[in-house]
Amino acid sequence: MILKDILGENLFNKYDEIKEIDSIFSYYPKTFLHGDYRPDNTLYINQNDIRIIDWANSGCGPCTLDVFWYLMTSVNVKFDKTILLNYYKMNLENYIGYKLTRRTWDTLLKVGILASCKMYLVSLLANSNLEDKYEYLNIYYWIENLKSVLIDL
Repeated sequence: MILKDILGENLFNKYDEIKEIDSIFSYYPKTFLHGDYRPDNTLYINQNDIRIIDWANSGCGPCTLDVFWYLMTSVNVKFDKTILLNYYKMNLENYIGYKLTRRTWDTLLKVGILASCKMYLVSLLANSNLEDKYEYLNIYYWIENLKSVLIDL
C-alpha cells in the first residue's frame, strides 16, 4: 500500500500491470545475468581467483539489471549511484569495443530500473528508515527514476 500512496493510483496501476518487461520495449541488448548479484555471492579465493556463486536467479536479460540490483541491495545509501553507472557504462563499452547509442543506453537504464524495482523496491521500502536523511534520499532516487520510466511508457 505504501508504494501505491507514493506513486499515486495511475502510475501504480501502470506499474502493477507490467508482467513482462520485454513486451514493453521493442529492443534492448540482452546478456546472461547473475540475477541478484551482491558481494556475498562472490568468493575471493585469492587475488587472481574470484568466483561467483548462487546462480539460482540467472538468465537472459538487460545487462543493467545486475548493476541496478547491486546498487539497490549492496551500495551504501550515501554513494552517488551515477558514479557507478558511468563507470559501468565505460567498462561495458570498452569490453564490447564500441560506444552504445544514447537511445540504447537510455533503454537499458529504463529496463534495469523497472526490473530491479519489480524485484526489490517493496522490500527496500519496508526495510528503510525514512526518518534517516540518506535512506530517504535513496528511496527518493528509486521512486523518482521509476516514476520517470512509467511516465515515458
